[in-house]
Amino acid sequence: MAGGVFGEYLRVDLGTGAAERVGVDDRVARRLVGGVGLGAWLLLRETPARFDPLGPDAAVIFAFGPLLGTPLTTSAKYTLVAKSPLTDRIGDALSSSRFALAAKRMGVDAMVLRGQAARPSILLLDEGVATLEPAGELWGSDLPVSEVGRLLAARFPGYDFALIGAAGERLVRYAGVTNDGRHAGRGGLGAVLGAKRLKAIGVRGARRVPLADVARTVALSRDLAKRSLGPATEKYRELGTIGNLATFNRLAVLPTRNFQESSFEGAAAVSGEVLAATRRRGAARASPAPSAASTSSRSSPARRR
Repeated sequence: MAGGVFGEYLRVDLGTGAAERVGVDDRVARRLVGGVGLGAWLLLRETPARFDPLGPDAAVIFAFGPLLGTPLTTSAKYTLVAKSPLTDRIGDALSSSRFALAAKRMGVDAMVLRGQAARPSILLLDEGVATLEPAGELWGSDLPVSEVGRLLAARFPGYDFALIGAAGERLVRYAGVTNDGRHAGRGGLGAVLGAKRLKAIGVRGARRVPLADVARTVALSRDLAKRSLGPATEKYRELGTIGNLATFNRLAVLPTRNFQESSFEGAAAVSGEVLAATRRRGAARASPAPSAASTSSRSSPARRR
């Protein structure tokens, strides 16, 4: 199958350590594209009705889109999908890293982790072949996840890891999953891995992602890379993604108080523009950021327009 997908996913039983490749019909792959859509479909397919998000019937899905593994910039992302222990609904969280690339290079469009390990474990997937290793002293150690990642890299060279910290082990319902210093942080899906006694997942693969039109993909990649350094993205290079905060607040689409409201009265004080002016390195001590109270008398972007 060409066009960014392999046409199969990897199903892993954590109770037995067995892994098998399962085919995905081309029509399903085209209709769902990948990522959240594919992950939600697999969650429905791989779990019974009304299952406990922290029980052994729960499934955790790492889903990959068709752009992952191609030359296109910003495409190295995966979607983590499971039933959220925080909301009891479908939860998804996105992250990007070498882990995503290595996972898809196993020749799969998703990984489905089911069941529960008999003891705290580390799951290794080498080209789709599964091995469960004991987590040992890494479980319950309270080490920072950065240090756990370093120890895992030394112990299992050649693998890229996604892992949980102490919060996930203790089933904190907003625990996240970390990889290469990045985080899939929404929905408490780290607790789902903790309930499965899974400290970390290590992956490695070397398969090339199939492309329907190599020349066209390379051309689009070069064009996108050039435009991504142009004026349309300057604010992200200067301010980071917080550069959107003032705009979202002005449009009343800024998630506030756990999505109960759509705008925040103190947004101006923590906008990218204000932080860039007051919190640059070397300038933070001399120019403290204004408080929400000190900016309340000013006209915010939302009030001016």
